[in-house]
Amino acid sequence: MSEKRYKEITSGIYCIVNKLSNMMYIGSAINLRKRKHEHLLALRKNIHPSRYLQFAYNKYGADNFEFRVLQIVNDVNDLTKVEQGWINWVGCLVPKGYNLAPTARSQLGFRHSEESIKLMSLKKKGTRITAETKAKMSAVRKGKKQSIEWIEKRMKLEPLVLITDPIIIKAE
Repeated sequence: MSEKRYKEITSGIYCIVNKLSNMMYIGSAINLRKRKHEHLLALRKNIHPSRYLQFAYNKYGADNFEFRVLQIVNDVNDLTKVEQGWINWVGCLVPKGYNLAPTARSQLGFRHSEESIKLMSLKKKGTRITAETKAKMSAVRKGKKQSIEWIEKRMKLEPLVLITDPIIIKAE
């Protein structure tokens, strides 16, 4: 997928185009750059929610797909309505395109229930981050300055450990 100049764009309508067949997947995002990376990651990991897009990506390869910004939408409350207009106009539903749902939907404002939060927490318990992943995470953060706000927030969250009974080890 080619890199287009849209780094300054925040929200809008995008499409993923198969350059060989001109079939499209149309979606909307509050942060287009982040959404592009989410799609790429899902496609590379073979876990994209649009199985038709995933099949085509696997068959034709990444070089034959392109992420394009169709329209900038400044008011995030209009995203779903504008996305629906694009889906209707282009006609990108399966089998003519890669969109599975005929109606655009938004997760904006969605909150998980306490029960689902507990279930997700239980599912993550016991998982370990590998040393390799920790090293990668560390490398990404190296050289980046932390803002004063972030440091102050972290200081409020991290409890202070008070040593009430220190152990003194004598050198022999």
